[in-house]
Amino acid sequence: MDYLKFLSHISSVYRQTLPQFLSNEMLNLLQQYYAILHPEIRMTLVTCLKIMRGKDNVQAVVVLPVFFKLFRCQDKELRKFLHGSLITDLKEINKNAKNHAVNKKLQGFVLSLL
Repeated sequence: MDYLKFLSHISSVYRQTLPQFLSNEMLNLLQQYYAILHPEIRMTLVTCLKIMRGKDNVQAVVVLPVFFKLFRCQDKELRKFLHGSLITDLKEINKNAKNHAVNKKLQGFVLSLL
């Protein structure tokens, strides 16, 4: 798991190949196997995606719907971490000016969940 964290931290150095590949693999793992993954592995994958999101290597429109889906997990620590991450990320997206494109996509996604 330390290997994934290391790759997430250096993903901004190799912008052309690493972030796309790494984020796709982690997102696929989380979407397909989130319910049966070990809690530590699940938390590490989410942390890695948050690191890459903080470095702006992964778009919010791709990551945030998966984070919303992970609220279904019976892992209180993960849900608490996701809540903080989602709130922080949404504040950062709309910090300087409202990002209507991202907001519309996320609103549509949340509406489809309801």
